Amino acid sequence: MTREDFDNQHVNMINYLIDLTHEATDVWKFHPENPNKIDAVEYHAILVGKIEKLEQEIADFVAEHGEI
Repeated sequence: MTREDFDNQHVNMINYLIDLTHEATDVWKFHPENPNKIDAVEYHAILVGKIEKLEQEIADFVAEHGEI
Protein backbone atom coordinates (compact mmCIF):
# COMPACT_ATOMS: atom_id res chain seq x y z
CA MET A 1 0.00 0.00 0.00
CA THR A 2 1.34 3.38 -0.96
CA ARG A 3 1.24 6.37 1.34
CA GLU A 4 -1.38 7.93 -0.93
CA ASP A 5 -3.55 4.80 -0.75
CA PHE A 6 -3.18 4.77 3.06
CA ASP A 7 -4.07 8.45 3.32
CA ASN A 8 -7.11 8.06 1.05
CA GLN A 9 -8.43 5.04 2.91
CA HIS A 10 -7.81 6.70 6.28
CA VAL A 11 -9.62 9.88 5.19
CA ASN A 12 -12.54 7.81 3.86
CA MET A 13 -12.83 5.93 7.16
CA ILE A 14 -12.71 9.16 9.20
CA ASN A 15 -15.33 10.76 6.94
CA TYR A 16 -17.57 7.71 7.33
CA LEU A 17 -17.14 7.90 11.12
CA ILE A 18 -18.18 11.55 11.01
CA ASP A 19 -21.21 10.66 8.86
CA LEU A 20 -22.28 7.92 11.28
CA THR A 21 -21.85 10.25 14.26
CA HIS A 22 -24.05 12.87 12.58
CA GLU A 23 -26.66 10.23 11.77
CA ALA A 24 -26.67 8.95 15.37
CA THR A 25 -27.11 12.52 16.60
CA ASP A 26 -30.00 13.07 14.19
CA VAL A 27 -31.74 9.85 15.27
CA TRP A 28 -31.31 10.75 18.96
CA LYS A 29 -33.60 13.74 18.37
CA PHE A 30 -36.48 11.26 18.02
CA HIS A 31 -35.33 8.48 20.38
CA PRO A 32 -37.91 7.48 23.03
CA GLU A 33 -35.29 7.69 25.81
CA ASN A 34 -34.39 11.27 24.90
CA PRO A 35 -36.18 13.48 27.46
CA ASN A 36 -36.24 16.29 24.89
CA LYS A 37 -37.30 14.12 21.95
CA ILE A 38 -38.95 15.70 18.93
CA ASP A 39 -42.32 14.53 17.64
CA ALA A 40 -41.44 13.16 14.18
CA VAL A 41 -44.84 13.99 12.67
CA GLU A 42 -44.69 17.58 13.91
CA TYR A 43 -41.06 17.94 12.79
CA HIS A 44 -41.94 16.62 9.34
CA ALA A 45 -44.72 19.19 9.02
CA ILE A 46 -42.29 21.96 10.00
CA LEU A 47 -39.77 20.79 7.38
CA VAL A 48 -42.45 20.56 4.67
CA GLY A 49 -43.48 24.13 5.50
CA LYS A 50 -39.87 25.32 5.23
CA ILE A 51 -39.47 23.50 1.91
CA GLU A 52 -42.62 25.08 0.50
CA LYS A 53 -41.53 28.54 1.66
CA LEU A 54 -38.08 28.13 0.12
CA GLU A 55 -39.54 26.82 -3.15
CA GLN A 56 -41.70 29.93 -3.33
CA GLU A 57 -38.73 32.18 -2.56
CA ILE A 58 -36.77 30.50 -5.36
CA ALA A 59 -39.65 30.92 -7.80
CA ASP A 60 -40.00 34.60 -6.83
CA PHE A 61 -36.26 35.16 -7.15
CA VAL A 62 -36.15 33.60 -10.62
CA ALA A 63 -39.25 35.54 -11.68
CA GLU A 64 -37.69 38.81 -10.54
CA HIS A 65 -34.16 38.28 -11.80
CA GLY A 66 -34.64 35.78 -14.62
CA GLU A 67 -32.54 32.74 -15.18
CA ILE A 68 -29.00 33.92 -15.77
